Amino acid sequence: MRAGLQQHWNSLTMREQRMLGWGAGCAVVLLLLAVQLPLQSKLQTLQSSIATHRTDLAWLQVAGPQLAALGPAPLTASSNESMLVRIDRSARAIGLGSTLVVSQPAGDGALRVQLQSARFNIVMAWLAQLSEQHSVSVDTATIDAASEAGMVNATLVLRSR
Repeated sequence: MRAGLQQHWNSLTMREQRMLGWGAGCAVVLLLLAVQLPLQSKLQTLQSSIATHRTDLAWLQVAGPQLAALGPAPLTASSNESMLVRIDRSARAIGLGSTLVVSQPAGDGALRVQLQSARFNIVMAWLAQLSEQHSVSVDTATIDAASEAGMVNATLVLRSR
């Protein structure tokens, strides 16, 4: 078979041999590009994802022990304690005290709370804690990104269930 291909190659003119050589070279380059470009794109996406996950891990390593140190809050709140006191106390306990800028009645037993430059993950953990341990639900929430990554400004209307 090789002898047959060699004989066919030798029977071609110099121009035909050059054209076949260029064509084969172009086919190899196109094949390599068709494989390399998608792989390169996927590699960049994965590298970006790794950087994001490393940032998240670093934050979790700092915040995790702090949140674990808080421990579980008591499941029942004092019945004579106002919702304003429960919200304020739980916000301070989880580390949101300095970010709590407004707590005011919003009518019909609701409370409007405004947080400024608070860690998003801590806000979400606090809302879960309010729901589970203090029977407080979120009526409305407006959450906007703050200037720093992972930080938010939030306006919440909370209601006792």
